Amino acid sequence: MKTFFFFSHCMYVMTCVYRVGFYTTYERTNQFKESKIVLPTHDYELFRMKEDKSINMMFERFTSIVGGLKALGKDFPNALVVKKILFSLPKFWRLKVTTIEEARNLNNFKLEELICFLLTYEMIFKYDSERKNQRRKTSNKKE
Repeated sequence: MKTFFFFSHCMYVMTCVYRVGFYTTYERTNQFKESKIVLPTHDYELFRMKEDKSINMMFERFTSIVGGLKALGKDFPNALVVKKILFSLPKFWRLKVTTIEEARNLNNFKLEELICFLLTYEMIFKYDSERKNQRRKTSNKKE
């Protein structure tokens, strides 16, 4: 009953938590730290590039996930990050992924180089598809 009376006088729940000292004690435990890592780790493991998104958008989303995990103390070697990005690309990127895998040693491949390759390929792909669409439009007008 005393506990209920104590909590009923607190204006905010967090002030109660701090008064009791529960929050500071609980946050220091390994269990709490591990539970904070679970969701971002899950996001990292299930990460895939959406087909309608650009490389820049994919990289921003991936960087925020990895950055959050690094802030929580989880470290990722460069080779692991490069492989994760390559294998998260959609099917129509498979040819480029295979080319990169055959031409480069992924263990020594820098993330910045990979992003440059992917951005270049994306620009060329968009340019080619735009030209193809323009040709279709002009051929349809002639008919």
